[in-house]
Amino acid sequence: MPGRFRCEWSNDRQRSERTNTKECIVKISVHGIGFRPRFNERMLAVAVLCVLITGTLRAADGDTPLSMLISESARESTEAGPTSIRSLTERVAANVSDEEGRGLDERGDSSFASSSPSGTVEVESYGEAPVDTTRQFLRQVTPLLARGQCQYDYGLVYSVNEFDFAALVAGPAATDINVRQRSFYTPLAVRYGLTDDTQLSLNLPIGWAHTEVSSSQGQQEDDMFGIGDLQLGITRLVCPASDGGPSIIGTLTVSAPTGDSIAPVSVGDAGLGLGAWTIGGSGLIVHSYDPVVVFYGAGYRYTFDTVFLGQDFRFGHQVNYNFGVGFSANERVTLSTIFLGSYATESEANGVSIPNSNVDAARMRFALTTVRCRKIIEPFVEIGVTDAAPSLTTGIVWTR
Repeated sequence: MPGRFRCEWSNDRQRSERTNTKECIVKISVHGIGFRPRFNERMLAVAVLCVLITGTLRAADGDTPLSMLISESARESTEAGPTSIRSLTERVAANVSDEEGRGLDERGDSSFASSSPSGTVEVESYGEAPVDTTRQFLRQVTPLLARGQCQYDYGLVYSVNEFDFAALVAGPAATDINVRQRSFYTPLAVRYGLTDDTQLSLNLPIGWAHTEVSSSQGQQEDDMFGIGDLQLGITRLVCPASDGGPSIIGTLTVSAPTGDSIAPVSVGDAGLGLGAWTIGGSGLIVHSYDPVVVFYGAGYRYTFDTVFLGQDFRFGHQVNYNFGVGFSANERVTLSTIFLGSYATESEANGVSIPNSNVDAARMRFALTTVRCRKIIEPFVEIGVTDAAPSLTTGIVWTR
């Protein structure tokens, strides 16, 4: 203990009544509290040797040599009454914190600790505290940015979707038609922290799309290069997690038909857009069980009426839902699995419902999110579970 100690012994030798051996009466004073244990000559020699090696016993008024400590008579050692070791321990412990801080300052070790006014020892920290990156896989649907912070995404994504259907041709006869839709684009996105609990987002894909239709009557192809639909969103932390409960996040999105679209009444068109204005909202509930994060949510999207090939067209109402799990392998790597689903009711053309136009799409997404040099890297793969979902989507996204 880096406090102040005082050691005194007497030059008078006394004989122990029990062992009849020569002993020295040694008085040790710690913070002004004296006690007198008895040592025989051999024990005293060992104790003095330890003191000389470690230098832990110090004079009450400074770094006085040990010879000055052992200088007073046994008469002074008998003036103070005996003190029990337990009582001494309790009284010394009450002053340890204050003496530790003062002792460090006296030795010039202020670079490691300092004494606060309350007597506690404060340890200085160096550098910045590590940033929690274990939830970055939810950065697109959860407000993780502080006020004034900004993130932007870029990457490469490839998607392919294949499906077959039967159609009537001249004759009349039926034939199978095979459709293959492919796209290769970069998902540009920007997110901005409006407040600590509110986040704004902007998304705009740019790339290439290709559609190939083949049947017994021949083959038709169409491709395009351009932008997709522009989407604006606002995400807010409605209810933060407390007392082990979940956090609740709400999101509102609006998309504009800025890109070439695939006409729903024609399977041969290529495009990256929907071709209509949409508005939607969703909610997400996040539970944290370190190192596991469980989340689930649902939403609704309404698509405004539009015109395709001279026909008034109305898309069906769409409900979205999702469920996922994220596992933090370490402070830099997070593995996540998400089930994404949507269901849309039948669409209408010129006020007439189109039979079998309802869509049930579901897919599984697997991703690895890692943080390196202040850059988030996320390779992922999505596999279609139903025929209406893309067969395969894979890519990598960088976030700065």
